[in-house]
Amino acid sequence: MGNKETPIENILISDINLELPGNCKRVSRTVPEGADFYPQPNRWKRLPAFGFFVRYAKGIVFKNISLNNKKPDCREPFVLENTREAPMGQAHWGR
Repeated sequence: MGNKETPIENILISDINLELPGNCKRVSRTVPEGADFYPQPNRWKRLPAFGFFVRYAKGIVFKNISLNNKKPDCREPFVLENTREAPMGQAHWGR
């Protein structure tokens, strides 16, 4: 995650195959912002994406991504907030 003043830019995420536990039944779509601390994922109980939550980014490319859950999950595979230029090539996911 970037922040309003300094978004992350020009990132390539490629060749990832993840098998995740799934089983999320309910989640908040609101993730608090915190420019005063490093955004470790464990700071929040559950993020609104089971795969990638991206905030304040420009030019992030997802290529050859596979995300699969062992159990159904209520969350989306990708959640992009305040993000521009984020093409996805060969992205596959299962719930």
